Amino acid sequence: RVHLLVLVLAAAIPAVALVFLSGLELRQQAVEKSQDTALRMVQAMDEDLQRVEGSTRLLLASLAEVPSVRNLDLKATGELLARLSRKHPIYASLFLVTLDAKVSASSLPMTGPIDVSDRKYFKDVMRTRDFAVGEYAVSRTAKKAVLHFAYPVMNESGKLLAVIGAGFDVAALTDTFDSAGLPAGSAMALSDSSGTRLHRYPDPEKWIGLPEREAVWAQFQALGEEGTTIGIGADGVRRLYAVKRLRARPGDNSYLLARVGIPEDTALAGVKALQARTLTLLAVALALVAGLAWALGGLI
Repeated sequence: RVHLLVLVLAAAIPAVALVFLSGLELRQQAVEKSQDTALRMVQAMDEDLQRVEGSTRLLLASLAEVPSVRNLDLKATGELLARLSRKHPIYASLFLVTLDAKVSASSLPMTGPIDVSDRKYFKDVMRTRDFAVGEYAVSRTAKKAVLHFAYPVMNESGKLLAVIGAGFDVAALTDTFDSAGLPAGSAMALSDSSGTRLHRYPDPEKWIGLPEREAVWAQFQALGEEGTTIGIGADGVRRLYAVKRLRARPGDNSYLLARVGIPEDTALAGVKALQARTLTLLAVALALVAGLAWALGGLI
Protein backbone atom coordinates (compact mmCIF):
# COMPACT_ATOMS: atom_id res chain seq x y z
CA ARG A 1 0.00 0.00 0.00
CA VAL A 2 2.76 2.44 0.94
CA HIS A 3 4.61 1.71 -2.29
CA LEU A 4 1.44 2.30 -4.36
CA LEU A 5 0.73 5.59 -2.56
CA VAL A 6 4.31 6.76 -3.16
CA LEU A 7 3.94 5.92 -6.87
CA VAL A 8 0.61 7.82 -7.04
CA LEU A 9 2.11 10.88 -5.36
CA ALA A 10 5.20 10.74 -7.58
CA ALA A 11 3.00 10.57 -10.67
CA ALA A 12 1.03 13.58 -9.41
CA ILE A 13 4.06 15.84 -9.04
CA PRO A 14 4.42 16.57 -12.81
CA ALA A 15 0.69 17.30 -13.05
CA VAL A 16 0.84 19.79 -10.18
CA ALA A 17 3.93 21.42 -11.67
CA LEU A 18 2.17 21.67 -15.02
CA VAL A 19 -0.80 23.39 -13.41
CA PHE A 20 1.43 25.99 -11.77
CA LEU A 21 3.50 26.59 -14.90
CA SER A 22 0.43 26.95 -17.09
CA GLY A 23 -1.02 29.30 -14.45
CA LEU A 24 2.07 31.49 -14.64
CA GLU A 25 1.84 31.55 -18.43
CA LEU A 26 -1.87 32.43 -18.34
CA ARG A 27 -1.14 35.12 -15.76
CA GLN A 28 1.49 36.69 -18.00
CA GLN A 29 -0.86 36.57 -20.97
CA ALA A 30 -3.61 38.26 -18.93
CA VAL A 31 -1.21 40.99 -17.81
CA GLU A 32 -0.01 41.61 -21.37
CA LYS A 33 -3.57 41.67 -22.71
CA SER A 34 -4.69 44.23 -20.12
CA GLN A 35 -1.62 46.40 -20.67
CA ASP A 36 -2.08 46.24 -24.46
CA THR A 37 -5.67 47.40 -24.03
CA ALA A 38 -4.56 50.29 -21.83
CA LEU A 39 -1.73 51.16 -24.22
CA ARG A 40 -4.10 51.40 -27.17
CA MET A 41 -6.17 53.88 -25.17
CA VAL A 42 -3.26 56.22 -24.39
CA GLN A 43 -2.09 55.96 -28.01
CA ALA A 44 -5.59 56.97 -29.12
CA MET A 45 -5.35 60.01 -26.82
CA ASP A 46 -2.14 61.00 -28.60
CA GLU A 47 -3.84 60.74 -31.99
CA ASP A 48 -6.78 62.79 -30.71
CA LEU A 49 -4.40 65.51 -29.52
CA GLN A 50 -2.77 65.75 -32.95
CA ARG A 51 -6.19 66.14 -34.58
CA VAL A 52 -7.14 68.80 -32.06
CA GLU A 53 -4.07 70.85 -32.91
CA GLY A 54 -4.91 70.81 -36.62
CA SER A 55 -8.57 71.68 -36.19
CA THR A 56 -7.81 74.40 -33.61
CA ARG A 57 -5.32 76.06 -35.93
CA LEU A 58 -7.97 76.25 -38.65
CA LEU A 59 -10.55 77.61 -36.21
CA LEU A 60 -8.26 80.33 -34.87
CA ALA A 61 -7.04 81.29 -38.35
CA SER A 62 -10.66 81.74 -39.40
CA LEU A 63 -11.47 83.80 -36.32
CA ALA A 64 -8.47 86.04 -36.99
CA GLU A 65 -10.12 87.10 -40.27
CA VAL A 66 -13.50 88.01 -38.75
CA PRO A 67 -14.10 91.81 -39.01
CA SER A 68 -15.28 92.22 -35.42
CA VAL A 69 -12.12 90.49 -34.19
CA ARG A 70 -9.83 92.54 -36.42
CA ASN A 71 -11.58 95.75 -35.38
CA LEU A 72 -11.18 94.76 -31.71
CA ASP A 73 -14.92 95.06 -31.15
CA LEU A 74 -14.75 93.38 -27.78
CA LYS A 75 -18.49 93.07 -27.21
CA ALA A 76 -19.19 91.49 -30.62
CA THR A 77 -16.09 89.30 -30.33
CA GLY A 78 -17.16 88.03 -26.90
CA GLU A 79 -20.61 87.14 -28.21
CA LEU A 80 -19.09 85.35 -31.21
CA LEU A 81 -16.69 83.36 -29.02
CA ALA A 82 -19.52 82.39 -26.66
CA ARG A 83 -21.58 81.02 -29.55
CA LEU A 84 -18.63 79.07 -30.92
CA SER A 85 -17.81 77.68 -27.48
CA ARG A 86 -21.30 76.20 -27.19
CA LYS A 87 -20.78 74.45 -30.54
CA HIS A 88 -17.28 73.23 -29.62
CA PRO A 89 -17.42 71.97 -26.01
CA ILE A 90 -13.90 70.55 -26.21
CA TYR A 91 -12.67 74.09 -25.56
CA ALA A 92 -12.77 75.29 -21.98
CA SER A 93 -12.55 78.83 -23.32
CA LEU A 94 -12.02 80.92 -26.44
CA PHE A 95 -10.54 84.36 -25.91
CA LEU A 96 -8.96 87.48 -27.39
CA VAL A 97 -5.79 88.96 -25.90
CA THR A 98 -4.90 92.56 -26.71
CA LEU A 99 -1.27 93.64 -27.10
CA ASP A 100 -1.10 94.72 -23.45
CA ALA A 101 -1.36 90.98 -22.58
CA LYS A 102 -4.89 91.33 -21.20
CA VAL A 103 -7.71 88.88 -21.99
CA SER A 104 -10.22 91.47 -23.17
CA ALA A 105 -12.91 89.25 -24.69
CA SER A 106 -13.83 85.70 -23.81
CA SER A 107 -16.43 83.00 -24.33
CA LEU A 108 -16.79 82.99 -20.54
CA PRO A 109 -18.09 85.79 -18.31
CA MET A 110 -15.27 87.97 -16.98
CA THR A 111 -15.19 90.41 -14.09
CA GLY A 112 -12.20 92.19 -15.58
CA PRO A 113 -9.13 91.76 -17.81
CA ILE A 114 -6.81 88.88 -17.00
CA ASP A 115 -3.07 89.24 -17.52
CA VAL A 116 -1.37 86.51 -19.57
CA SER A 117 1.99 88.16 -20.13
CA ASP A 118 3.72 85.16 -18.55
CA ARG A 119 2.02 82.55 -20.74
CA LYS A 120 4.17 80.79 -23.32
CA TYR A 121 1.56 80.94 -26.09
CA PHE A 122 1.29 84.74 -25.82
CA LYS A 123 5.05 85.31 -25.80
CA ASP A 124 5.51 82.92 -28.75
CA VAL A 125 2.92 84.69 -30.91
CA MET A 126 4.40 88.09 -30.05
CA ARG A 127 7.83 86.80 -31.06
CA THR A 128 7.01 84.71 -34.15
CA ARG A 129 3.77 86.29 -35.41
CA ASP A 130 2.60 82.73 -36.08
CA PHE A 131 0.43 79.95 -34.63
CA ALA A 132 1.68 78.87 -31.22
CA VAL A 133 1.10 76.02 -28.79
CA GLY A 134 1.41 76.76 -25.10
CA GLU A 135 1.99 74.60 -22.06
CA TYR A 136 -0.42 72.47 -20.09
CA ALA A 137 -1.81 74.66 -17.34
CA VAL A 138 -4.90 75.53 -15.36
CA SER A 139 -6.87 78.19 -17.25
CA ARG A 140 -7.25 81.49 -15.41
CA THR A 141 -10.67 82.01 -16.96
CA ALA A 142 -12.14 78.49 -17.06
CA LYS A 143 -10.33 77.15 -13.96
CA LYS A 144 -9.76 73.87 -15.82
CA ALA A 145 -6.70 72.02 -17.01
CA VAL A 146 -6.09 73.12 -20.59
CA LEU A 147 -3.61 73.22 -23.42
CA HIS A 148 -3.49 76.69 -24.94
CA PHE A 149 -3.35 77.39 -28.65
CA ALA A 150 -2.97 80.90 -30.07
CA TYR A 151 -2.95 82.71 -33.43
CA PRO A 152 -2.00 86.28 -34.41
CA VAL A 153 -4.69 88.75 -35.47
CA MET A 154 -3.23 91.08 -38.11
CA ASN A 155 -4.50 93.82 -40.35
CA GLU A 156 -4.11 93.78 -44.12
CA SER A 157 -0.68 95.38 -43.93
CA GLY A 158 0.60 92.68 -41.59
CA LYS A 159 0.57 94.67 -38.38
CA LEU A 160 -0.12 92.63 -35.26
CA LEU A 161 -3.36 93.73 -33.60
CA ALA A 162 -4.10 91.05 -31.00
CA VAL A 163 -3.88 87.34 -30.21
CA ILE A 164 -6.84 84.99 -30.56
CA GLY A 165 -6.62 81.89 -28.39
CA ALA A 166 -8.28 78.66 -27.36
CA GLY A 167 -7.93 76.61 -24.21
CA PHE A 168 -8.43 72.95 -25.09
CA ASP A 169 -10.01 71.09 -22.16
CA VAL A 170 -7.64 68.15 -21.64
CA ALA A 171 -10.46 66.25 -19.93
CA ALA A 172 -11.95 65.84 -23.41
CA LEU A 173 -9.21 63.30 -24.12
CA THR A 174 -10.96 60.94 -21.69
CA ASP A 175 -14.45 61.17 -23.22
CA THR A 176 -14.23 57.62 -24.61
CA PHE A 177 -13.09 56.09 -21.31
CA ASP A 178 -16.59 55.07 -20.19
CA SER A 179 -17.38 53.38 -23.50
CA ALA A 180 -14.09 51.49 -23.70
CA GLY A 181 -15.45 48.54 -21.71
CA LEU A 182 -12.58 48.42 -19.22
CA PRO A 183 -13.01 46.39 -16.01
CA ALA A 184 -14.53 47.97 -12.91
CA GLY A 185 -12.01 49.94 -10.91
CA SER A 186 -10.02 51.07 -13.95
CA ALA A 187 -8.78 54.64 -13.90
CA MET A 188 -6.98 57.12 -16.11
CA ALA A 189 -5.10 60.29 -15.28
CA LEU A 190 -3.30 63.16 -16.96
CA SER A 191 -0.40 65.00 -15.33
CA ASP A 192 1.88 67.77 -16.49
CA SER A 193 5.61 67.20 -16.90
CA SER A 194 6.30 68.43 -13.35
CA GLY A 195 4.12 65.72 -11.80
CA THR A 196 1.01 67.73 -10.97
CA ARG A 197 -2.22 65.91 -11.71
CA LEU A 198 -4.41 67.88 -14.11
CA HIS A 199 -7.20 65.36 -14.51
CA ARG A 200 -8.24 61.98 -13.21
CA TYR A 201 -11.19 59.79 -14.01
CA PRO A 202 -13.17 58.91 -12.02
CA ASP A 203 -13.51 61.60 -9.31
CA PRO A 204 -11.68 64.42 -11.12
CA GLU A 205 -12.51 67.05 -8.48
CA LYS A 206 -10.91 64.97 -5.73
CA TRP A 207 -7.51 64.64 -7.38
CA ILE A 208 -6.92 67.71 -9.58
CA GLY A 209 -3.92 69.82 -8.66
CA LEU A 210 -2.38 67.23 -6.34
CA PRO A 211 1.20 66.05 -6.82
CA GLU A 212 1.78 62.50 -7.95
CA ARG A 213 3.10 59.98 -5.43
CA GLU A 214 6.89 59.98 -5.73
CA ALA A 215 7.29 56.21 -6.07
CA VAL A 216 4.79 55.69 -8.87
CA TRP A 217 5.83 58.93 -10.61
CA ALA A 218 9.42 57.67 -10.70
CA GLN A 219 8.13 54.44 -12.31
CA PHE A 220 6.28 56.41 -14.98
CA GLN A 221 9.26 58.65 -15.69
CA ALA A 222 11.56 55.65 -16.06
CA LEU A 223 9.44 54.38 -18.96
CA GLY A 224 10.41 57.30 -21.17
CA GLU A 225 8.03 58.22 -23.96
CA GLU A 226 5.83 55.12 -23.69
CA GLY A 227 5.61 51.86 -21.80
CA THR A 228 3.81 49.62 -19.34
CA THR A 229 4.35 48.93 -15.67
CA ILE A 230 2.65 47.72 -12.48
CA GLY A 231 2.21 50.19 -9.66
CA ILE A 232 0.05 51.36 -6.79
CA GLY A 233 -2.17 54.31 -7.62
CA ALA A 234 -2.99 57.31 -5.45
CA ASP A 235 -6.06 55.47 -4.16
CA GLY A 236 -3.95 52.52 -2.99
CA VAL A 237 -5.08 50.12 -5.72
CA ARG A 238 -2.44 48.05 -7.50
CA ARG A 239 -2.94 48.44 -11.26
CA LEU A 240 -1.47 47.42 -14.60
CA TYR A 241 -0.54 50.73 -16.21
CA ALA A 242 0.10 51.87 -19.75
CA VAL A 243 1.83 55.25 -19.92
CA LYS A 244 2.52 57.68 -22.76
CA ARG A 245 3.83 61.23 -22.99
CA LEU A 246 1.54 63.38 -25.11
CA ARG A 247 3.20 66.29 -26.88
CA ALA A 248 1.37 68.82 -29.01
CA ARG A 249 4.46 68.91 -31.20
CA PRO A 250 7.45 66.53 -31.40
CA GLY A 251 10.34 67.81 -29.33
CA ASP A 252 8.24 70.03 -27.04
CA ASN A 253 9.66 70.20 -23.54
CA SER A 254 6.14 70.42 -22.16
CA TYR A 255 4.14 67.22 -22.27
CA LEU A 256 1.08 65.61 -20.79
CA LEU A 257 1.73 62.25 -19.15
CA ALA A 258 -1.30 60.06 -19.79
CA ARG A 259 -1.85 56.69 -18.24
CA VAL A 260 -4.61 54.12 -18.02
CA GLY A 261 -4.62 51.61 -15.18
CA ILE A 262 -6.54 48.33 -14.87
CA PRO A 263 -6.76 46.72 -11.40
CA GLU A 264 -4.39 43.78 -11.23
CA ASP A 265 -6.80 41.68 -9.17
CA THR A 266 -9.56 42.21 -11.72
CA ALA A 267 -7.29 41.48 -14.68
CA LEU A 268 -6.08 38.23 -13.09
CA ALA A 269 -9.39 37.13 -11.54
CA GLY A 270 -10.20 34.76 -14.42
CA VAL A 271 -6.76 33.16 -14.33
CA LYS A 272 -6.86 32.72 -10.54
CA ALA A 273 -10.33 31.16 -10.70
CA LEU A 274 -9.25 28.76 -13.47
CA GLN A 275 -6.13 27.76 -11.57
CA ALA A 276 -8.12 27.19 -8.37
CA ARG A 277 -10.65 24.98 -10.20
CA THR A 278 -7.88 22.99 -11.84
CA LEU A 279 -6.07 22.42 -8.54
CA THR A 280 -9.33 21.41 -6.87
CA LEU A 281 -10.12 18.87 -9.60
CA LEU A 282 -6.55 17.59 -9.44
CA ALA A 283 -6.77 17.19 -5.67
CA VAL A 284 -10.07 15.29 -5.96
CA ALA A 285 -8.66 13.03 -8.66
CA LEU A 286 -5.54 12.43 -6.60
CA ALA A 287 -7.62 11.56 -3.53
CA LEU A 288 -9.69 9.09 -5.53
CA VAL A 289 -6.64 7.44 -7.06
CA ALA A 290 -4.91 7.28 -3.67
CA GLY A 291 -8.01 5.72 -2.11
CA LEU A 292 -8.23 3.19 -4.92
CA ALA A 293 -4.53 2.38 -4.56
CA TRP A 294 -4.96 1.86 -0.82
CA ALA A 295 -7.96 -0.43 -1.36
CA LEU A 296 -6.29 -2.45 -4.11
CA GLY A 297 -3.09 -2.68 -2.10
CA GLY A 298 -4.93 -4.75 0.54
CA LEU A 299 -5.94 -7.31 -2.09
CA ILE A 300 -2.46 -7.94 -3.37
